Amino acid sequence: MKSFITMKSLVPIMSLSAVAAFAGSTQAAPSGFFKYFATNIPQDYGTCAQLTENLVSAIETNAQARVIGQSCEAHSGNLTIEITYSTESGKPLELTSTRDLASTDADGRGFLPTREECDSRMAEVVDKFKSATGLNPFLTYCTQDRPSAISHNPWHVAIDAFGNGRQKYFLASRLSAYDISGNSSEFTQRVADHFAARANTTLVDVKLLRDSMRMQRLVVSLFAESRVSLGIQESISVKTVADCEEESVAFGVAAAQASGGIITYGCKKNGMTSQHTPFVIYEGISRGFLSVTDTGITFATMSDCKAKRDMTLRHLQEVVGTSVTGVLCDNAREKTRAFAVEIQSTP
Repeated sequence: MKSFITMKSLVPIMSLSAVAAFAGSTQAAPSGFFKYFATNIPQDYGTCAQLTENLVSAIETNAQARVIGQSCEAHSGNLTIEITYSTESGKPLELTSTRDLASTDADGRGFLPTREECDSRMAEVVDKFKSATGLNPFLTYCTQDRPSAISHNPWHVAIDAFGNGRQKYFLASRLSAYDISGNSSEFTQRVADHFAARANTTLVDVKLLRDSMRMQRLVVSLFAESRVSLGIQESISVKTVADCEEESVAFGVAAAQASGGIITYGCKKNGMTSQHTPFVIYEGISRGFLSVTDTGITFATMSDCKAKRDMTLRHLQEVVGTSVTGVLCDNAREKTRAFAVEIQSTP
């Protein structure tokens, strides 16, 4: 779906150097004036004259501000518009937007590979914006970040509305040095299920993307009342995907007893050793809230370790205490070894 600007409904302009001005801080301007910048506007949305005229109209009509001056430049197929304005209150206009770089853990805001896919997703994302924020947008268009850490997926839906939305847009991202092993679609579905059920949250999308260094990155785009960050904690090493998937479930159960912020569990493959590592994804930025420690207990086989997992856990809880919440079986070495999962802190 392609959006167009009309005199009463501004649709495809600005890219958010302007957010700072609308959110409360100002760009360089004479005292009492504020600057709004609109950048990376694909030129097929209109001419400089058309877009600038409609942006001026939207600011003055929809937001009760007075425009002092404006300019527009074309470069590499994109437009940049600058508006200088003043307000009766003497304060910058408030804006809720999907284009604030402060709302992303990545170096860019893109999560879609092409303009065509962005256009096809626009109506859905705009509807979610309205529901999440309680605001009616005056701006919707597709744009791309240059440069972007997720360079293979640079496109995103840009949306602006005047006012302070109930929920804000965030792009939460977590880098993995190695690829997800096992069923990646089941992994992303578990992440989606977590955020779909999360209170005061409107999920847009969950993707596994490649960044500019070809690293795999989990990206979650959503609306929420406060910033959402993703953490990852790894554990042991095992030889096969099947063993990793089983141990990752056990790790997820043990980690969930340490924090209600656990999102899901998964496996990733070490490309250098061909071994697999169970991990958990959680909300927050704390590290080390769990320790995964070699107990020195060994087993003849992986199957024997798994069969005696509950018995080993009871033994460790008797010796160490209830801070031990799980046992994982590591067969990366000559003998299978039991590792204790122990709560250290809450993320």
